[in-house]
Amino acid sequence: MREQLLVDSVGLRIVDPRLVITLLNGFSVTVGGAAVPVTAWRTQKSRSLMKILALAPGYQLHRDQVIEMLWPELGHSSATNNWRSTLHSVRAALEPGRPAGSSTYLVLANGMLRLEAPGGIWLDVDAFRDASRRCRQLGCIDSYEAALALYSGDLLPEDRYEDWAMATRESLRELWLTLMVELGALYEAAGEWAAGVTVLERATAAAPSHEDAHCGLMRIHALGGRPGQAIRQYERLKEALARELEVDPMPGTRELRAAIASGRFGTCGWKAEPGRNHGVPTLRMTVPTPLVENGGFLPVEGAFESGSSPEWTSMCGGPATVAESRPLTCRERQVAELIASNLTNAAIAGRLGIARRTVDTHVNKVLHKLGVSTRLDVGAALLRVSRSRTYT
Repeated sequence: MREQLLVDSVGLRIVDPRLVITLLNGFSVTVGGAAVPVTAWRTQKSRSLMKILALAPGYQLHRDQVIEMLWPELGHSSATNNWRSTLHSVRAALEPGRPAGSSTYLVLANGMLRLEAPGGIWLDVDAFRDASRRCRQLGCIDSYEAALALYSGDLLPEDRYEDWAMATRESLRELWLTLMVELGALYEAAGEWAAGVTVLERATAAAPSHEDAHCGLMRIHALGGRPGQAIRQYERLKEALARELEVDPMPGTRELRAAIASGRFGTCGWKAEPGRNHGVPTLRMTVPTPLVENGGFLPVEGAFESGSSPEWTSMCGGPATVAESRPLTCRERQVAELIASNLTNAAIAGRLGIARRTVDTHVNKVLHKLGVSTRLDVGAALLRVSRSRTYT
């Protein structure tokens, strides 16, 4: 790549001024094509300041927010001194030899500390999120594979117990697992069952109690003429749930197992148009009875144009028609069933492998869509919805 030379306000030459930051599977920074040595950061707080700014909206935070996040136990005077020292260390790590108090990459103005770069900032977390949105718009296998390739590992494993990293780590991991389950569904629809098994087994290896992924494997094994393997997959799920969460598989998953064991699932018929780069293949699916609703996602009948957003229905079957005017999403239905089983929000988060804050959001949406005001009314509301459905 041809070198790009700039001259800044104090006459220093900057070569290839793009700032590259990786936070997945570990922390690293590259400035002008050269990696910043680990020793250049001097202290753990210096590295933490850089990480916090990279994760902040717009790569900026108020100075007081940073101080509160990094030195919550210190008094104002001590914390402010540490802030100044740390800020100097980060600037020196990014631009060794630059005069103190100035920085191309770390700008402090009106109390706001902002990370910027003349050539722009590339952050692997942003790249993964952008690719995830793009693949869900396109709905094709190749775009999902490209997005998943950007997830090199969990966010900042070295900061596993830092409060400021936990929520983002959980949300990214949940997105990664969800993309694998959706990719498994696309492989299934395209008849690429071996590839579907590979990606879903990767999901269950990372999250042994992830019910959606197990459900997808059960479906693929059954469609591939391996009902015994599908039943064994169910037993592995059951053991994982009992071991990790002390719960049983959800009703929909149990019904899927029954349909496979009785041979009713074998009556499913579906036909996919060939091709890996033409969006989601047209899917024709005769849903077995009883219908099951939890676990994974499959595109509903009919292809959609590239650039449009697919609608997703259950990997374990999915509704033929939905009677309620404000239907629950697959995830909301799962949360609702667990609420009806008297699980707390914390237990639901553990069961589904998602963040507690995410569960809180889902619970509020479930109550609103079902038109109830308390958790105690969710079970009865789900029963009314189930009775009002018409299946074909």
